[in-house]
Amino acid sequence: MGDEGAQSIYRAGRLLLAVAQAGSLGIRLSALAARLDLPHPTVHRMLKALCQTGVLQRMSQSNRYTLGQALTVASTGAVPLEALQRIVRPALLRLATRVGDNVFLSVREGYEAVCVDRIEGRFPIRYGLLDIGVRRPLGAGAASLALLADLPDDVIEDAIRVNRKDLTDAHAPEKLWVLVEQTRSQGFAFDDGRLFAGGRGLGIAITDGHGPAIAAISIGAIAERLPQVRLPELAAAMRKEVQAIIEALAARKELADYRN
Repeated sequence: MGDEGAQSIYRAGRLLLAVAQAGSLGIRLSALAARLDLPHPTVHRMLKALCQTGVLQRMSQSNRYTLGQALTVASTGAVPLEALQRIVRPALLRLATRVGDNVFLSVREGYEAVCVDRIEGRFPIRYGLLDIGVRRPLGAGAASLALLADLPDDVIEDAIRVNRKDLTDAHAPEKLWVLVEQTRSQGFAFDDGRLFAGGRGLGIAITDGHGPAIAAISIGAIAERLPQVRLPELAAAMRKEVQAIIEALAARKELADYRN
């Protein structure tokens, strides 16, 4: 192999490493070119070739590049949805029993939040019930806002741009940024009737600090059931459950690594 071929492999290796380090959020061509100190056309040709092989993929909504499906399944140890549901469900049951209201598990898919599990509390009045499978733009609803606030600012900008037509009124972009800052400051997302009049929601992202959260748990109830004075107590209970979930996820990964 000549020097030119070796250089191409070296460049491709550096590019793959840079994309992998960006994680599930991906990275733009311009950022890659700056990081690798290569001309944009050169990086574009490399990206196009690697996407054709399936090693990389481009997210059309944001023009960010991520590892292709074959590599992510093989290398990241991502937790399948069914496994995540099994791990989180005991925490949802404990919360539903404690608070008496509906609790939910939502996951992030691109720039949307999807409800994937729900436990109904014993309190008889339901309000704004979130059904399994329902999708919402990031920022709309307590769990969705918790997931959005856990993302880097540039990705939040992408999410708002992509979802702009669905982010109106109380979720308008300028208001959403204020909510993001509030969520980060207080450590939980609070929906004070923005999604459903007369209802309230409390959400906390499931994150270990080593990357953006892919899931969040939340409580939904009529406003009288979630007064401001009750929020610190409920948030503390939710954080305790999130920590138990994170430990269970870590144990699952360690067991998988041992078996491999």
